[in-house]
Parts: sequence; C-alpha cells; structure tokens
Amino acid sequence: GTTPCGCPLSFRVINSDRRRGLAIVRNGRFPNAPYGTEKYAGQPQGVVPAKANARRQKSAPAAYGVPGAGLVESARKTPEAPTRKDAPMKAMILKQFGRPLALEEAPEPRIGPRQVLVESKTNGLCATDLKIVDGSVSTAPAPLMLGHENAGVVLETGAEVDSVSPGDRVVVVSKQTCGSCRMCRAGREEMCLNSPGRLGIELDGGFGELVAVSERNLVKVGENVSLEAACLIGGTLGSPLRAIRMARPELGECAVVFGVGGLGLHALQILRHLGANVIAVDVKEEKLAKARELGAFETVNAARTDPVKAVMDVTDGFGADIALEIVGGAAVPPVIQQCLDLLRPGGRLVILGYAFGQRVAIDPAQLVYKWIQVVASHNHTVRDVADAASLVNDGRVRAVITEEAPMPEANEALAALRAGDPVGRIVLKW
Repeated sequence: GTTPCGCPLSFRVINSDRRRGLAIVRNGRFPNAPYGTEKYAGQPQGVVPAKANARRQKSAPAAYGVPGAGLVESARKTPEAPTRKDAPMKAMILKQFGRPLALEEAPEPRIGPRQVLVESKTNGLCATDLKIVDGSVSTAPAPLMLGHENAGVVLETGAEVDSVSPGDRVVVVSKQTCGSCRMCRAGREEMCLNSPGRLGIELDGGFGELVAVSERNLVKVGENVSLEAACLIGGTLGSPLRAIRMARPELGECAVVFGVGGLGLHALQILRHLGANVIAVDVKEEKLAKARELGAFETVNAARTDPVKAVMDVTDGFGADIALEIVGGAAVPPVIQQCLDLLRPGGRLVILGYAFGQRVAIDPAQLVYKWIQVVASHNHTVRDVADAASLVNDGRVRAVITEEAPMPEANEALAALRAGDPVGRIVLKW
C-alpha cells in the first residue's frame, strides 16, 4: 500500500516468543538473520533465533541458552572485553598421527565479517580425540589443533556480527554449518551438506588459545554456569540430546543406558529430566555408583550379571522401551545384540558408540518380528546445544567432571583417558 502522501508502505510482521528466544516469520523472510540463513525464505519451519534490531538490543537484557538468547537474567552487567594479546598465540598441536602433541606458537586466526574470535578457556576430552590422535578419523588432517568440546569468551567480532559482543561467555558448536542447504533448512544442520568441517576435528579447535567461529555456531551461557561445565554442553550433552530426541522417549518409559561414562552419565540425566525410568549398565562399580547418584533407579554390573536377564526381570518380562548403546570399542557388537534382546516389541535402539571398521551380525528377522526401530546418531544442532545450555543453566542437568588439567598437560590427560576410562569428563584449561 501507500501512505497518505503517496509514499510506498512496507512492513514486516513477526510473532516473537521472547521466552524461547525464537521469532516466527510471517512474511517469508528472516529479518536480522544470522549468516547463511537468507535463503531460508519460504521454508516450512520458518523459525530462527530471534534477534532484535540494534536499538532494541542496546536496551534489552542479555539472555542465555539459545544462540544469542535463552534464559534471561534481570540485571546482568555488561561484560568487560578481554585484553588482546600482541604475541602469537600458544597451541597444543597434533603434528603427526600417533605422536604426542607439541606446545608451540601459532598464528592468530583471522575472522570474516560474520565470524567471531573466541578466546578458548576450557576443552572437554572424549574418545574421539583419541581416534584423531591415532589417525583413525580419515577426515582429520595433521597438523591440527584438537578441541571440539570448547567454551570461552568472545574477544572480537566481525563487522556484521550482532548477536554476541566482546566479553560474552559462549559455548562453541563444533560443526560449522551453512544454514542454507537442504539439510540445514530442514532443521538437520548436523548433516549440513556444505559444512567446511568440525572445529577440533577437520578444522583447528580449542587447543589453540584463539578460535575463529561462525556467529551462528555460538551459544551464550549465564554467569552461573562455569566455563568448565560450559565446554561439556556441546558434545557431551548436545550429542546425546540429539540422539534421545530421535528416539522420542515418553513419560514413564523404561530406558537402558549401556555405558555410563562421559556421554552415558549425561544421557542418563537427560532421560530422567524427560520422565524416563533409567537402568544403567556398566562394568565398573564407580560408574554405576555415580549413575545411582544421578537418578538411575536400577544398575547392572555386566561383568557379573547378564544385563538381558536383569532388565527382563525388572520389567516383568516385558522389556525396555529404549536402549542406548554408548560403550564404544570392542564391546559394541555384543552390546548391540544385548540391546536387541532386551527391547520390548516396538522398542527403539539408539547407537552412539562405535569403532571404525567394526562389523555387527544382526538377524533381520529379530528386527522385523519385534518391530524394532534402530537409530544411529552423532553430533548435534545449535538448537540441541542451546537447549542443553538451558538445562545446565537451570541446574536440571549437572556437568560431570572427573579431572581438570592445564592445556600444556594435554598429553598426560589423553594418556589418562586412554588408560583409565574415567567417570565423567577430563577438562583441559588454558
């Protein structure tokens, strides 16, 4: 239409849900969209992280738990920007597969207009790091700075970045995504078709003092969440949350978690939060004790007791609704079979643990005649990380940390991970 004076009139109608930090676009275009989402226009989901205009941003309170937003703190002070360093940054570098990491100086990464320079503070270690060091991950190059479970503080922002500011405390979402491919538009950005890679796996990650990250791959965290806990929000919490969502647990269902280490203990807490009754299975008593502390109603030591018989006894012969395999290594094939045997008709098997090159023999008739659904998953979306941040921010899920160590001791920490299979996560700190 036009104004009374004949000037063209244009407007945008947006319904905002500030509690969730989402904006639902009604006119087929995303105002103030993060980089790479301009092509979302007209896509069915029509949902992106909400961003206010510059005037509103200056006056609105900061929020946490979604990309640039989430759970609101009523009176948060503006964070002070970290001090820039003049010297080259330090980094623990994997220079050759199968060899110890080297502490060296490295060039500071450069950022583009829609990127953010993050000062790395904490990094969680997991079995994937061991696979990378061993050369088992075919897409990982050498030299490489590991660190795919990373949290830190925003140091500098590109010219077109408006969702974070220097001094913000953030979780880094490892997989860099385009936001515009078919999978990203479908809300499955963990399967992005145009991804340049994952920080700490294909791209340099948090084992360097500074990390260059796309704006859309950052999630703010509140001051009440330590950076040690924050680094586990991505891979350690976001990945099992993605897999559990694919399994669609319902209130009161029985879920069996095989392997209650770093991922398993956090998966257990997510399932409990969603109302499932969890049976924890492991071969180490200290892990089972931690599982009981975190809410497992039953635990089974698979080194002493047949887990299939134990679960069938607990469920009066019916079987479990969901089974999560998170053991990894040589135990994967037999554990997958145990999962199939203890599931009820119509049960769901979720596979998260693996080792490259393994083969698992499965009787297709067992799947067909028991109507078993098999789900396999790795990685996570920005939404998963944002929701995981909200769970930690609220105290509904605890980050389980076994040990903290300075980054220069990364080789010792990796050796401890390889030898000890610790309860919870080891966290490295710059």
